[in-house]
Amino acid sequence: MLRHGDETYGRLDADDITALARQQGLELLTAQEVADRLRIGKSTVYLLCRRGELPCLFINRSVRIPADALRRWLAERVRAAETAIRGT
Repeated sequence: MLRHGDETYGRLDADDITALARQQGLELLTAQEVADRLRIGKSTVYLLCRRGELPCLFINRSVRIPADALRRWLAERVRAAETAIRGT
């Protein structure tokens, strides 16, 4: 059961939470959506989440990745790669 302010929600699944997040202006992506954007396998997305390398939310048996967190994570990876290439 989830309570927010005066409202009480029954059992929520990942789709319900994604819809609630969208109402708050947050975009939550599925593992498949992240895999498609990064052009990697969905199992690799799950692996990155389990290792704690990719910011994510575990909702029951589902995984959701905040779009803003994914953008920040990618920006950090790009900066690290650029630094490694320059050797500084």
